Amino acid sequence: MNTRQELQALEQDPQIVVSVEFLGRGLCQACIGDITNGYREIGKLNSCNAAVEWLQEKARQNYPDSMYVQRLPVLTK
Repeated sequence: MNTRQELQALEQDPQIVVSVEFLGRGLCQACIGDITNGYREIGKLNSCNAAVEWLQEKARQNYPDSMYVQRLPVLTK
């Protein structure tokens, strides 16, 4: 996964608002939400890669009909 490309793809989806902030000491804070409701979930993760993976998971859960999620590969359980 190319972290930068995935983050850009998330940022370009009009249904989703995301933010990733570097907190220092390797920690990142990731936020996901939408324009109407603001940030719905905030997570603190151990790397920017982990933050983007977390955002992908939360996008699948909270915005399954978004353009971003529709282009992701289907997960098999």
